[in-house]
Amino acid sequence: MTTDDGRATHGAVLAGATLIDGTGAPPQPDSSVVVVGEQIAWVGPRERLPEWARGMRSIDLRGHTVLPGFIDTHVHLAMPGRGHLRAEDYLHRPAGLAPYEMAVRMRRTIEAGVTTVRDLGGADLATKVAVETGLTAGPRLSIAINVLTPTGGVADFRTRGGFDFGPAMSPSRTSRQVDGVDDCVRAVRELRAAGADVIKVTLSASPTATHPDAGGLSTAELAAVTETARSLGLPVAAHANTPRSIVAALEAGARSIEHGYFVDDRGIELLTEQGAYLVPTLSTFARPVRDDATPEEREQHEQRDVRQRESFARLLQAGGSVAMGTDAAVPAHGANLDELRLMVDYGMTPMQAIVAGTGAAARLLELDHLLGTVATGRAADLVVADVDPIADIASLAEPAHVRLVIKAGVVYSDRGVLASGMLPEFSPAV
Repeated sequence: MTTDDGRATHGAVLAGATLIDGTGAPPQPDSSVVVVGEQIAWVGPRERLPEWARGMRSIDLRGHTVLPGFIDTHVHLAMPGRGHLRAEDYLHRPAGLAPYEMAVRMRRTIEAGVTTVRDLGGADLATKVAVETGLTAGPRLSIAINVLTPTGGVADFRTRGGFDFGPAMSPSRTSRQVDGVDDCVRAVRELRAAGADVIKVTLSASPTATHPDAGGLSTAELAAVTETARSLGLPVAAHANTPRSIVAALEAGARSIEHGYFVDDRGIELLTEQGAYLVPTLSTFARPVRDDATPEEREQHEQRDVRQRESFARLLQAGGSVAMGTDAAVPAHGANLDELRLMVDYGMTPMQAIVAGTGAAARLLELDHLLGTVATGRAADLVVADVDPIADIASLAEPAHVRLVIKAGVVYSDRGVLASGMLPEFSPAV
């Protein structure tokens, strides 16, 4: 097959699968998706396959489901994904090891069916370019580079003993301490110059902290960040997991609320009025209570869970926008799609959860013209599963059920679905 200008390209027909297209439309059985080069060239019922595509190589996917490549809008590829960070893990670790670890995490992520991520602190422009140029396998990247946090804030990775384990986590240090309005303005400008796609700020500590509203930027600092970011065309993602910090972030103009635990009625009102997104990161929130927890801690854990379920249900009832994000750094990289199960457990329908991880996530990233739905002209970012995710959403979190992952028409994972050479497979550029 050739393009309009005569260049040779590859193409194939994924035929007969049930299509879930990322728009929220009902599943469409016996559908075909035609991939030509990096794009989706046609989508529709199998019996209506256009004449020009009938001679192309075809794979029978009856009994399978085709979905858009998933989008995780909150990851930290520089962090290990095994619970909370421990400074002692970094004391004797070579700083130059970080890019190699990130390459492994990116490979696990894309093989799990996540073809795009928004890294909110850790990945830098070099990481993004390495993926774009094919030096390493990985999902498309939108990057914040640094988390902006005040001295002593929630993302200040310096210990009281004076050890800074930020440089060992990532060449970009993952976080940046900012104090005062001028410092905030300078940081935003420098991050844009360094290639940032989004600005990440911290406004509150953990909801289990003694003072959960501590550890974030002041009102004046937040205003300086959001105003500067707006002038440069950059959205702001706000780490805010208390009602007070959520409202402060939205009043300042944040595009997304990260975590957003216990969002109250005022926060829900602002989210819906402003068209902002909640990225609930339930994979981080819903971790089981520690085995050695006291009875009081177990009771507090249950109370927080009930409170989160109630606030999430109110948001959904109000029609608030939700995008999938895991905070992979605490949960494991490559287990991203377990977030879909949790969103359903907390009140979404399976279709709502799938849209949160596809079409809605693409809208948050302002990439919906390219990603998030299976439609003619979109990028050929596709996932093929051997299960019905509407009936069993949890199955998508099991890698064995994600049989095929395609990004921009290139195969990144094939568990026995395609015939050899049907579509090009990823191989490093060097």
